[in-house]
Amino acid sequence: MARRLPPLNALIAFEAAARHGRMTEAASELCVTPGAVSRQVKNLEESLGFPLFEGTKNRPLLTAAGQSLAPKLSLAFDHLHSAVQTVVAQNSNVLHVACYNTLAAKWLLPRLPQLAAHHPSMDVQLNAMAQIDAKLLQTHDAILMALPADALVDANVCSTTLFAEALGPVMSAELYQCSSIQKPRDILKLALLHTRTRPDAWGTWLQAHGLAIPAAKQKISTQPYQHYYFSLEAALRGQGACVAPLHLVMDDLAAGRLVAPLGFVPSGLHYVVLTEFVHRPVVKEFCEWLRVEALQIRL
Repeated sequence: MARRLPPLNALIAFEAAARHGRMTEAASELCVTPGAVSRQVKNLEESLGFPLFEGTKNRPLLTAAGQSLAPKLSLAFDHLHSAVQTVVAQNSNVLHVACYNTLAAKWLLPRLPQLAAHHPSMDVQLNAMAQIDAKLLQTHDAILMALPADALVDANVCSTTLFAEALGPVMSAELYQCSSIQKPRDILKLALLHTRTRPDAWGTWLQAHGLAIPAAKQKISTQPYQHYYFSLEAALRGQGACVAPLHLVMDDLAAGRLVAPLGFVPSGLHYVVLTEFVHRPVVKEFCEWLRVEALQIRL
């Protein structure tokens, strides 16, 4: 069935003018002159055979017909916009990813060149932040975050487990060489570097070894570092031992910049990637790449 519609430009001009209530504001939105908007509205009125505006040029008011038509046009244009944006997104290689600050700096960013080598058309836009939650899926394609192993995920969200987090004390090679660390209790001889975002990290590791921080020994930093990144930098400079997740230090351990003489224990957290159920090809490729990279994180 053929659609017999007035000129599209005339409908667009009228909808903008009706929404703003002023020709000048409609013209600003459409990047044309107010006179051009007025002419398009006039053309539409002539095509329809009845007026859509009344009143003065400075204070135009919608007629009854205009009040009936305007919201229907707005809804139709919203549907058109949504349809176009959906198709553009499905065929776009731009990927918006959110993850924790230190996870981005110590694990994800160093591996993105490998991703680019295998998927040169993929454009990862990374948003690193301190706080992450599933609500970010409203503005991102994928979210990397830590969850308890038994956490429930929204039924409308697709969750893929990447790896289980493991915690262990790390320190510079120089500090290790002069500290004679041989068993878990020996770690209490050192300054324990704390991270404000993970205040329970030391307690988790020590409890796994049947230990606790002696109340008489105030080795805990009185001013915890804000993020793991800063705690790890302090550890690299020999300022103490930092209990850290394996995935954040695996590159430093491999390069010999840090040592972990006492190993790692499970923390009870699992890292997952959250996405929407309707996957674009680029999202599927990114998640599969993450899954393969995560296989390299082993105790």
